[in-house]
Amino acid sequence: MYRLELENMGPIERGSVEFDNRPIIFYGPNNSGKSTTIRVLDRILAFGSLDATVPIRDLCLLVNFDKDNSNAILSDGAHSSELILEKVRESQGKLRITFKYDGNEVKSESNCSEGSLPFRAIGNKPYAIITISWGSIRISPSSSMNNEIHFGNIVSIESLVGNILKRSYTQEDLGKLYLTYLEYLNDIVTGIEPRYRLRAVGVTPCLTDIYDNKKMICNEEFISTGIRQLSLIASALSMARILSDIGEAVFVYIDTAEFGLHVDYLSGLFGLLSDEEYGFPIIMETHNGLIPLLAIKKKATVYVFKEGTIKEIKSINELSDIDLFEEEHEAYMEVSS
Repeated sequence: MYRLELENMGPIERGSVEFDNRPIIFYGPNNSGKSTTIRVLDRILAFGSLDATVPIRDLCLLVNFDKDNSNAILSDGAHSSELILEKVRESQGKLRITFKYDGNEVKSESNCSEGSLPFRAIGNKPYAIITISWGSIRISPSSSMNNEIHFGNIVSIESLVGNILKRSYTQEDLGKLYLTYLEYLNDIVTGIEPRYRLRAVGVTPCLTDIYDNKKMICNEEFISTGIRQLSLIASALSMARILSDIGEAVFVYIDTAEFGLHVDYLSGLFGLLSDEEYGFPIIMETHNGLIPLLAIKKKATVYVFKEGTIKEIKSINELSDIDLFEEEHEAYMEVSS
């Protein structure tokens, strides 16, 4: 079990998260501190400074300043709330650190030999970081911050069958694969009766209203995106298992920014994550209100980021005041009833 405490970090006034080998959900609106926590956790874990507050002198060694020594980016990714460090040379030789979050700044001053950052994590192992975000997989080995391996859209239909369905099927045509995938999703939806079912019509996947079979939404791109995302996750978990088996500590981060909103698809995601016990932490970041709902049903840990705080919630009743997208509301009511 690890504990990360944050104080006055961008939008987070004060909060903490604990993680172990169970899937964990970070839920909240944009700019609520989810990405901040992930970036801090990513860098601390990869840097191996888990047993104490991270000294600024270590941070000075961690970041890479640009050519004119004016800026250094501590985080990466496609989020707007990047954590940026500004190095300003002053006559006293101090380092001024400015955390910028979409124009909001929190400043502290120190030099590279004293002081510490306002967060800490308690634990004893450096981690390899596996990040699944925007259709790709990134592995940052714990032995080096700069030695990153990038995997683009390399997951094939065949690996989908092998890694997600865990069965042996002959790929006779695309339609059969879609049908197999849809049957798999329906198989793992336990105790949930969603409004829409996934069906294959010829070679085109469709969402069918369970109350009226004539109401059908067919969108090949939507389902193929779902297949690609789930296959990326399955491949990343396979990589994590390999690293874990050889004694490497692993931390898996899943960015759900482009995931679909439909219940069957999200249930498929949780079916994949809850298939078995994992020997490493899995953290998902989302602002999709259906994900924490399904996570609670699957006994996963959910943290809500809101109004500068971080709160762990353990029951569906505690989710009653979450903000939902219009498209989510009907499906949310179906699942929560």
